[in-house]
Amino acid sequence: MLTKRKMLLTLAGSALLAGCAGTGDAQVQKDTNRDVPIMGMMGNCDASEVEQYLGRVYDDSMEAGLLSASGADRLRVKRPGYMHTADHREDRLNVELDERGVITDVTCG
Repeated sequence: MLTKRKMLLTLAGSALLAGCAGTGDAQVQKDTNRDVPIMGMMGNCDASEVEQYLGRVYDDSMEAGLLSASGADRLRVKRPGYMHTADHREDRLNVELDERGVITDVTCG
């Protein structure tokens, strides 16, 4: 029979492990040999498809065109002096601007 302390430790450990469980939002990317789950991937971003935007002044009306052309699901505009998360998302297009709002770089991640 478990003592009260051991039982509490067991319950606490179970609760911690339950917090590590996945959210179930994985999608499956086809591989030639097998199906490989890729967590969090929603789209396939290709920044080379939007390089024609380089050198243009960014405007919010460009968002739909950038997303459509790149295949990305999300857009992040990186302005100088603003903080950004360091997370990497395969479904996100990053548009970097200079101080004048000119697009200097487009990347995925």
